[in-house]
Amino acid sequence: MSPLRVYLDSSDYSVLSNPRKKTTESKAIAHNLRGWLADGKIRCYFSGTHLSEMAPVDAKYAESAQQRTDLMVDFCGGHALISQDRLFEGELGHALRLTNQPPAVYSEKGDWFPSGIDDILPDRQQQIPGMIEEAIQESGLNRADRRKAERKALRNSKPRAELKATMLKNARTGSLDEILASYPMRRQDARILAKYVVGDATSEQALAAFMQSLQLVRETSRGTKPFH
Repeated sequence: MSPLRVYLDSSDYSVLSNPRKKTTESKAIAHNLRGWLADGKIRCYFSGTHLSEMAPVDAKYAESAQQRTDLMVDFCGGHALISQDRLFEGELGHALRLTNQPPAVYSEKGDWFPSGIDDILPDRQQQIPGMIEEAIQESGLNRADRRKAERKALRNSKPRAELKATMLKNARTGSLDEILASYPMRRQDARILAKYVVGDATSEQALAAFMQSLQLVRETSRGTKPFH
């Protein structure tokens, strides 16, 4: 008999993972779910909606977001629902008889993300000079000081060696708060993305890091948390 597919709402993970909200009933529910999962009676699935709703909107919510995500990974592992755009595209194609099979709604490899994943990581290295110029223009300096700042930062429309060294140092050792505030990622993967922006990591490494975090790939050692 195939396991029953279960999709818990984000609020369910919030309640079941919050130690301050635990009741006799919620403890029993979590215990039963774990037992059914272990026995192969059910299989839990997550979706992209879960990830977007679980991402902390403020640093003070990071701990509760970690708790929700840990519980979701414990329950779901790599079992995911495909993204809505892929589902709609597949269903439309099947309805128009462009394909013989309906779309595969479930993924066992954490493949929840939308199509066009390669476009998520543009060549930021080509954008850096423009970003520097834009920051200088918005700095509030007068025209003469803006030109002086541009000459100090750029040479032939490329970052000068001193600026590149500073950017590289920041990417290797600086804060990851901005990246982690936008994406619920493992810290080591966020570091690779930061290094990629300044040319210290390849696009292949950056894409792999991004994909690993998005797919909720867990470390091989038992108990290692995916995001920290």
